[in-house]
Amino acid sequence: MAKRKPEQHKSSGTKLYIVWYSMLGRCYTKSSTRYEYYGAKGVTVCEEWRNSFLAFKKFALENGYKEGLQIDRIDNNKGYSPDNCRFITHKENNNNRTNHFYVDIGNHEVYTLSQLSEKTGINRMTLYSRIKTAKTVKELLRPVQKYTRKIKG
Repeated sequence: MAKRKPEQHKSSGTKLYIVWYSMLGRCYTKSSTRYEYYGAKGVTVCEEWRNSFLAFKKFALENGYKEGLQIDRIDNNKGYSPDNCRFITHKENNNNRTNHFYVDIGNHEVYTLSQLSEKTGINRMTLYSRIKTAKTVKELLRPVQKYTRKIKG
């Protein structure tokens, strides 16, 4: 069997190459810190992308990639492939995480803590600490009290 010639792309070190390389790492490198959430759960990369950065690059550039965006799997039950991937912002990607609290504030409005924080102006960590004890939405979303401390001297 003839040895395959390495792909020439001169893109090593670019942001897009790092996106591709990281995707492969979390799916196939057991020592990757993210492997347990991807490869160990059966998440794979389609053969076309797995074998060719240039194929991945072509997809990315034709589907809205620009620096600062992250790759996202539309259906988290499927792997990385052209029919299941898109490029989104870090903020959008964080709202897709599986370990989020979702808060139903009524009227069919459901938010992650980050989204609710942005909507209300209440710090996300304040909402996080309140969610454990608040018994009503009104209690959760009560205004933050401003404290002033008198210092002697």
